[in-house]
Amino acid sequence: MSGIYAIEHVASGRIYIGASVNIPRRWKRHMNDLDAGLHRNAVLQAAWVQFGRDAFRFYVLERCERAVLQRREQEWISGLEAAVTGFNQSPTAGWHPHTDQSRARVSAALRGRTCTPEHRAAVSRANKGRLFSIAHRLALKAARARQQVTEETRRKLRTNALCRLRENGHFAGESQGRPHDEVTAAM
Repeated sequence: MSGIYAIEHVASGRIYIGASVNIPRRWKRHMNDLDAGLHRNAVLQAAWVQFGRDAFRFYVLERCERAVLQRREQEWISGLEAAVTGFNQSPTAGWHPHTDQSRARVSAALRGRTCTPEHRAAVSRANKGRLFSIAHRLALKAARARQQVTEETRRKLRTNALCRLRENGHFAGESQGRPHDEVTAAM
């Protein structure tokens, strides 16, 4: 369901206006970020912390097609003065889809970028024990299947795998992690 939604602090009437092509998913994201104290909107986050989840309500203002989302969001922000009296931090609608040209620039800027060993270790610690849904695991499998692996990459992977062999013939880390279920075993 695409359209324009509101997050309202019931006692004060202050409102945040947003637009999404999938409102339920966007609401879930807002809730998770607000509950975790990680929301991008510092003013809304502060009010959420001060008053609590029960002081807010989420509702749909208007259902509309994707093509008019940004224009309608702007009209709601302006009409309700959400940037003046509400939680919107900008008087202009914040949904700006990237053009092919801007996506290419970002891609070029990130290409060849490497992470520090400290960053890799932090990401590894954060992902230890993380459970993914079956749908997510299947999506990851499909994404890996689409990747083009060169012969040079295969040679490097083979060399690295051989370097990790233990004396008893088992790979390092083979016994770590969780056991496969029916779905992951079939992957």
